[in-house]
Amino acid sequence: MQTFKHHLIQLYGEPTQLSVRQLQRDLVKTAKLTNHLTFLKRCRDSDTIPLGLQLKSAVDTPKAQRILHQAGIDLTRERIVHTRHQLHDLNTATSASQSKINQQLNPDDLSKVQSFNDHTAQLAFQTTKLKQIRKFDQLRSRKRICTNDPPTTQPIKDTVVNLSQHRLSQAEHKVLSLGLNFAVAPKKIPFSNIVQQVEPKLRFLSKAAANDIRLKITNALAEAKPPKPNLSKEERSAIQDLRKNQSIHILQADKGNATVVMDQDTYEDKICDLLKDKETYSKLKRDPTPANERKINQQLLTLHRSDILPKALYFQLRSSSAKSPILFGQPKIHKPLIPLRPIISTRGSSCYNTARHLANILQPLVGQTQHHVTNSKHFIDILSKTKIQPSDTLVSFDVTSLFTNVPVDQACDIIKQRLISDPDLESRTKLTPDQIHDLLLTCLHSNSFKWRSNFYKQLQGAAMGSPLSPIIANIFMEHFEHQALKSADKSPSLWLRYVDDTFVIWPHSTPDLHHFLDHINNQHPSIKFTMETEHDNSIPFLDVLITKTPSGFPSHQIYRKPTHTDRYLNFRSHHHPSVHQSVSNSLIRRAHQLSDKAHLQQELKHITHALTSINQYPRRKINTRAPYHKTSTTGTQPDTKPTATIVLPYIGKTSHRLQRILRSANILVRHQSNHKLYSTLHSHKDKHPSNKQPGVYKIPCDCGKVYIGETGRDFDTRLKEHKTHHRRSDWDKSAIVKHAQQELHHIHWDKSHLITPIRHWHTRRVREAIEIHQHNTVPQDPGLHINSIWHPILPHHPTSDQSSTNSTTNTPTTNTSPIHPSVSPDTTYNHPTTPTQSSTTRSQLATSPTQAPPTPTPRYNLRQRELGNLGGGDGEGDGKDDEEAALIEEARQQQEEERKARHAKMEAEREVERQRIREKYGLKKKVAEEPGMLPEPDDAGRITRKKKTPAEMQQALQQQDDEEEGFMDTVKGFVAPFAEKLGLDLFK
Repeated sequence: MQTFKHHLIQLYGEPTQLSVRQLQRDLVKTAKLTNHLTFLKRCRDSDTIPLGLQLKSAVDTPKAQRILHQAGIDLTRERIVHTRHQLHDLNTATSASQSKINQQLNPDDLSKVQSFNDHTAQLAFQTTKLKQIRKFDQLRSRKRICTNDPPTTQPIKDTVVNLSQHRLSQAEHKVLSLGLNFAVAPKKIPFSNIVQQVEPKLRFLSKAAANDIRLKITNALAEAKPPKPNLSKEERSAIQDLRKNQSIHILQADKGNATVVMDQDTYEDKICDLLKDKETYSKLKRDPTPANERKINQQLLTLHRSDILPKALYFQLRSSSAKSPILFGQPKIHKPLIPLRPIISTRGSSCYNTARHLANILQPLVGQTQHHVTNSKHFIDILSKTKIQPSDTLVSFDVTSLFTNVPVDQACDIIKQRLISDPDLESRTKLTPDQIHDLLLTCLHSNSFKWRSNFYKQLQGAAMGSPLSPIIANIFMEHFEHQALKSADKSPSLWLRYVDDTFVIWPHSTPDLHHFLDHINNQHPSIKFTMETEHDNSIPFLDVLITKTPSGFPSHQIYRKPTHTDRYLNFRSHHHPSVHQSVSNSLIRRAHQLSDKAHLQQELKHITHALTSINQYPRRKINTRAPYHKTSTTGTQPDTKPTATIVLPYIGKTSHRLQRILRSANILVRHQSNHKLYSTLHSHKDKHPSNKQPGVYKIPCDCGKVYIGETGRDFDTRLKEHKTHHRRSDWDKSAIVKHAQQELHHIHWDKSHLITPIRHWHTRRVREAIEIHQHNTVPQDPGLHINSIWHPILPHHPTSDQSSTNSTTNTPTTNTSPIHPSVSPDTTYNHPTTPTQSSTTRSQLATSPTQAPPTPTPRYNLRQRELGNLGGGDGEGDGKDDEEAALIEEARQQQEEERKARHAKMEAEREVERQRIREKYGLKKKVAEEPGMLPEPDDAGRITRKKKTPAEMQQALQQQDDEEEGFMDTVKGFVAPFAEKLGLDLFK
């Protein structure tokens, strides 16, 4: 019987049969390499080294083991890169072979070949997959034996709760299990954001020091590469799919750090059910934010004019372009029917800055009673000194919705009395108790919010999300518990409260306990308690489980609710390494502080399992031997206050280099991870319109040029002003309007948008200068000019003046000369516009001293200031100060003459229009007073007009009557024909 092999040889020849066989081998090899790549990636993510890449050494010390382990991890990563290259080559060869075979075989034979190859490749894939899984499990078990890891018998909790009708794919579930705080690695270096954050802080340094920092940072950023991706292609695709799905909302659970997926309709119905409570919420007809902003600003201005608020503090607290607070909900998955906890985001609202300032003033008033608990450690310290009798009952009281039920007016009166008797108030603020009381009422009564384009007001209580709410609630509860315990017939032997949770040791009978509950619930109509008693001699309070013992001194261990997921910050998240280390350290420190000796080891094993299994932490990053303590340097080193603090986006290794550079100038750097899943996937919050924020904006023209501006108000208001200038032809008030009028161009108002929202004035001016440098702008006042040291890392577009000088086109002149450290920053160069040309290497930036720097051409502008001069302090001159001063003075005089000429031309045009109106309506021109008619000042410098004589007054009245009569004649001339047609006598 003829085989299919011989069939192919007979019909197509032996070369074609060999090509089919080679295609089959390539497909099998691809299936095996695909599984091998998955195995290597699992090893890399779990910090496990394959057997073939494990190294040995005769030196058996902990440091040597760490070196070998790190070398094995590096080899694993290199093997992954090599395997990917192999797969790429195989896929290329397979595609070529498949195309060749498709042309040679007939459809029937081709179908048989494809079916056979698919079956063979699938069989090889499944066989290799089982083999690689078995290998990985053996490696993990061997690693646990070698490192004494606890056995992973504990079940891994599901961190994703899907309450929607949407069925999550495996990739979507994997992405959501990373947590909403997971930060995605950026795809490119944010040069503009880094420069805009660094440049304003350099004004605190000398000119030489500032330029040195600029040059070092430019060199570091020119060599920087984006960090490696921390998500696979499949995971990134899953994020996009979740983002496009408008039928679901992805939420953070109220407790337990779980990710909840909920249908959009279900979420909005639950919010609407909350807003139906007419006793708590009321719907408003309009947005009250502008009125609230005017009210708080008026109070702050009054305090500033009274020299109570310093100028810097006044501008810090003053509200500008305030946003309406936003309502959103967090699902309580630990309760039946899964209700939502309403939270109002007040950041950016009219009273937010003032509320934060008041919270800092009032914070020392909290905790001045023996019943106050600061945190769990404070609670354990008190409880460890307390002996519990066998007949005592452990009880927990919880206030129902404390924040929304606290009586605000009464709480403010209590605070006012506490402030009057506070001896340290003057050391914290110049505000009096009455002034603080008035500001408190304004902030707490401005508790409106927005939900789906509608505005509501919270009628009672404090908003959950306001900086003042915890302090107001704490101070009121201190007053409440003092009155309640003082008036009770039988009191507990111990009463400890943390905000709305209270721990009680009750030494009396159970009926007396219920009587005490009724007593505290009758103290105030809005404050109601729920009660929970001990179970099996144990009761949870905060995150601690308290258990009675025969010795009388209770045992304590960490308590987790059933909905707790043990999910923290995933180790793959693009955060600074110190953040990951602090997660591990804080959990270990918490275990040593809150667990007694009998439960400590069990808790440490639980933490190790949670970090390694759920959060993907390497075992070597977890040190459970001793609690983590910061060593204080007080007394050994001087406490040097940093010159400034900068918040920079975290971009991997380059951020560490920038931190060392800025640390040399005594500038503290804090790293911020952007691009979190929280901001990418959250769609349940109302979005603030981008045109309602201050920042840097762009207005394009149809010629291809743009206008770049900045505004401290919302962009929509500023854009309306530009449109008004365009309608009124006010050229001098808008550069884009002047450009459009002179060149007869059209402005694309509909394409105008906010480039980036920025509230800080100095940062906003710097970003404006950066955007002007990077765009092809219309002729406009640049304000601040970006320092030339930054040019190699910022793509540059010349202004219209430069373009006309260099060539007739918009192509900029490329200056290939490197930047020399000795070149003055007060000069302007033309630089390449393409990113590849602007990515200058260190060797190009740090030119040898033998190379002569390019000869710069200075540019001067009356209102233009160099950022290097503004931020660089007072530096020594270079011998050209007199020459430059003369050039500047000449430019100033020339601009002043041009301004006078423009003013005279405009005034002449306006006078022609006025004369035309006077002639049309028969009006007389008002004669200006002669110079000699003006009164002379007396010896004290006062000017008093000379009283008119009766004849002069009679003459002035007669002139006024003549003007009125002339005006009435003009009116009659216009109206009389119409009145005659209608048969009316209007001037009878």
